[in-house]
Amino acid sequence: MLADYANLKGRTEDARTALNRAVELAPATAPIRMRRLNFCVEMRDSVCALKDGKVILKLTDAYDGVIFMYYTALGVRVEDTLESGLPESGRAMRRFATQLAKSANSPSEAMLAWDRLRTLGQADEATACGIAQHLVLRGEPAGAWRVWKEFLSDRNIKEGSLNLLTNSEFKRNPTTSPFDWSIRPQPGVSFQRQNGLQIRFAGETNLAFLNVIQMSYVQPLQHRLLLDVSYEGITTNRGPFLRLVDAENPARLNLKSEMFQGSSPRRRIELNFTVPAGTRLVRLQLERTPSEKFDNKIAGTLHLHRIALFEAARQL
Repeated sequence: MLADYANLKGRTEDARTALNRAVELAPATAPIRMRRLNFCVEMRDSVCALKDGKVILKLTDAYDGVIFMYYTALGVRVEDTLESGLPESGRAMRRFATQLAKSANSPSEAMLAWDRLRTLGQADEATACGIAQHLVLRGEPAGAWRVWKEFLSDRNIKEGSLNLLTNSEFKRNPTTSPFDWSIRPQPGVSFQRQNGLQIRFAGETNLAFLNVIQMSYVQPLQHRLLLDVSYEGITTNRGPFLRLVDAENPARLNLKSEMFQGSSPRRRIELNFTVPAGTRLVRLQLERTPSEKFDNKIAGTLHLHRIALFEAARQL
């Protein structure tokens, strides 16, 4: 290409002219614009790079990662990228926000992108879940929690303003947010969302079970965990139970409910506890440890009707 030859010979203005002409002739052809963008980056021209990058991102998702890398290499501020380097159609901005949550120098940069998405009405479930996941993995649970709660509020999903758990009655299909239920399938057990979550153990195996999990962001205060539960015909000396643990350091906080064995009509179990200093992220999980007895294949049905977590002083 003429532009490449001219640039190779040090005739940068001739190269620029040739590239501009090519873009004039084919303004909606992403590969041609990408050649000019490469030239802009080589010339350290961030204004030119933002202009072409924005158009390319609107045309295709094929170059997203390269364009975001170029913006970073040029030292473009996140604010300038959001203002001038991304189309407002949402797709590229959602991907950029998720990428920032995963790898930006400061998680606050991801929050800038999240705020912009919300302003434009372009935030979606996948992005909220992705940002929350990455921020939790990076040790930023406060930002992750804020993103998730704002997403629920924007979608008018009401959990009760004081409840620190999401989807407490299992009415909705779980999302991939760390602050929603993770329900993982396993041979020998089945799940059904009906008036809560029904867990049926088939009596086929001596299960090690850790398949129903949700995280929550907490303050170092008194808390109350409420569980509405019923069960029928749960066998073996090792019934399932709920554990609440500090997700970052289990030595700080680790408490368990009673084991659920035999049969019981619906009843409420209440656990009162103090979140110690340093604990920010807790994980609630339904567990069953294998039995050491000969008769160890667990059968029966556990029904989790509702699980809620409150700061004790604020519970209604």
